[in-house]
Amino acid sequence: MYGDIHGCLDELTLLRHKIGIRSDDIEVCVGDVITKGANSVKTLKYLRKKGIFSVLGNHEETIIRYIHHVKTTKKRNPIKIDKDQKNIIKNLSYKDIDFLESLPYFIQYEGYVIVHGGLQNDMNLSNLSMRDKSKMIRLRYLSQKGRFISYGKETKNSIFWSDVYDGKNGFVIFGHNKFKEPKISPHAIGIDTGCVYGNKLTAFIVEDGKRRFESVNFGERDESSYI
Repeated sequence: MYGDIHGCLDELTLLRHKIGIRSDDIEVCVGDVITKGANSVKTLKYLRKKGIFSVLGNHEETIIRYIHHVKTTKKRNPIKIDKDQKNIIKNLSYKDIDFLESLPYFIQYEGYVIVHGGLQNDMNLSNLSMRDKSKMIRLRYLSQKGRFISYGKETKNSIFWSDVYDGKNGFVIFGHNKFKEPKISPHAIGIDTGCVYGNKLTAFIVEDGKRRFESVNFGERDESSYI
C-alpha cells in the first residue's frame, strides 16, 4: 500500500523497485495520486498499465466533480481549481477519466480497510451516506464529542481521528494528512509522509503475515532498471 503519491512518479517507480514487486503482488494506493507533483497524468497511466489499485482521494474527487459539471451543464462551474488542476484535466484521456471515475471510497482486503482520509466510529461501511463518503476522503480531526471538523477549523482540543478509532470496521491504512514518519495508532496507520513536499514516499507492506515499511526520499534516484 502506497502513501499519497501526488504525481511523484519517479519516487513511485523507485519504491516499487526497492520493494521488489512481483507480478502476483496486490498494490493499492491510499488516494491523492495526482496534483501538486510533476507527473500527475503520467502517474495515472502508469497505475493503469501496472494494474495498481487506488481508493478515491479528495484531489481526484475535485477533478471528477469539475469534469462532471462541464459534461452536464453550461452553467458556471462552482468547483474551484488551480492552474495545476486545469493542466491535468486538459491532458487526461478518456481512459484516464474512466479510471478516476471508477475509484472506490474504500477497499477491504484481509482485515485491512484502505481509505484516503479516515473512518469515524459510527460509520457503517455497508451503508454509507454521501455525507459519510465525503467525510471519509477528508477526515482529519474530531471534536471532543467525536464530530467531524472541517480542515482548518481544528483547535488544540481537537482529536486526530485514528487516535480514537475503535477498529470495528477493520485495521485502517490511510493517507491525506502528512506526517514525517508513518502515524501508528492502535487500529490504523497513516502512510502519507509528504513526498511531494520534499520528505519521502512510504509503502506499508504485508507479506507472509509480517508487516513492514519501505520508503524512498523525494528526489532519490537509482540507475537500476525500474519495474
